[in-house]
Amino acid sequence: MEAMQKLTCNGLTWVDIQNPSKKDITALKRIHNLHPLVAEELLLPTYRPRIEMYDEQMFLVLHFPIRAKRGERHTSTHEIDFIIGKTYLTTTHYGEVAVLKKLYNKLTGNESLCKQNFGSNSGYILHYIISELFTMVLEELDKFAVEIEKVEALLQKKHNAEEIVEAISSLRYELLDYRKALKPQQTVLNSLKERGKIFFENHMGPYLSDITGEYVRVWDALENHKDTLEALNNTNESLLSSRSNEIMRRLTIMAFITFPLTLIASIFGMNTRWLPFAGNQNDFWIIFGIMIFGVLFMFGYFKSRHWL
Repeated sequence: MEAMQKLTCNGLTWVDIQNPSKKDITALKRIHNLHPLVAEELLLPTYRPRIEMYDEQMFLVLHFPIRAKRGERHTSTHEIDFIIGKTYLTTTHYGEVAVLKKLYNKLTGNESLCKQNFGSNSGYILHYIISELFTMVLEELDKFAVEIEKVEALLQKKHNAEEIVEAISSLRYELLDYRKALKPQQTVLNSLKERGKIFFENHMGPYLSDITGEYVRVWDALENHKDTLEALNNTNESLLSSRSNEIMRRLTIMAFITFPLTLIASIFGMNTRWLPFAGNQNDFWIIFGIMIFGVLFMFGYFKSRHWL
């Protein structure tokens, strides 16, 4: 096994396997009498969460999003498979899951914490691990909220529009990845709550309900971030539209103000036999004065209409 951690407390065992091989799965089949369908599932990625109950086992697949590192665009998703027996829990995953490693290190050597979270059956361990995973997601979403506040501050300062659009788009992409990973889990966790009462007995009901409660907290945070980003995006689009309209208004006014100059220049530039003021000693200053008068007249008109 590339990376295996084993912890036993109160007669219960938690085994965490990173990057399981066929040899590892064969060993699990022998030790836990693993169902053939479960063994087959463990060797291939499962793209949607699921829960299956067998005679003495329950098989659960969940996905947890991990925020993209700086410079990467998309959020990665870790699939974690749970093989649940009455007295054991095995978790398998591909790639390192920092939360599980941290959790194992925290429990190792801390007998009181271990006894507190390893109750009379593996349901207690399952509750503890999933709660910690959802806590990790909530902590990432808290960082997400800080970044949203930064975008909001940029928007209030009327910062560079392109930079704001890019920041909002990046956050919306990440949020979409989170939603795609977590949305399908609602049905599975509701099913876990009902089937778990049968598998672990009714006294585990509050713990299983707490797992769905953790999920609801995460989903509510996601919805809140989604609404905030949509509001910021709409506000930014309104500001951009307002700025564009203002620019077009000013350009239109400038075009109308300079219209007399163009008209007069065109008239006196015509190749005709006779033009008024042409040939006069002060013809240039007369025509120039007419142009200035036209510009001032148009400027005064727009000013009186409060268009300037």
